[in-house]
Amino acid sequence: MNIRCLGCGHTIDLDDSYSDYEGQIKCYTCQALLEVKLSDGLVRSSNLYWQTVRCLSCGHRIGLDDAYRDYEGQIKCLKCNSLLEIKLSNSLLRSVNLYMQAAADLQEAQEIVPPRQVKSHKTGHAARI
Repeated sequence: MNIRCLGCGHTIDLDDSYSDYEGQIKCYTCQALLEVKLSDGLVRSSNLYWQTVRCLSCGHRIGLDDAYRDYEGQIKCLKCNSLLEIKLSNSLLRSVNLYMQAAADLQEAQEIVPPRQVKSHKTGHAARI
């Protein structure tokens, strides 16, 4: 029996012991969890439950644990440092958007701090660090 992953489209091969099954199945290609109900070898229902969220900037997969089962807020991609706004309810991904900072926040983050002036012990002259 085959089931197509709702997250990535990969075909998940199941043996005959799943012909009457209700529960979770994991896609090992995209790490998504599918909540499925199977009877007589047919898919009766299928929902997508996530363990990872793909970064909208770089495509990196961000792993989420059970603490994010019902979560609405920001997460950070550790690869490109982008912030994502996500909404999950009952482990079901409802929305994901790239977080856009206000222009003032961006300008503040990009300001260059001027170098400090210190006096050299040997010459007594100011030096930049």
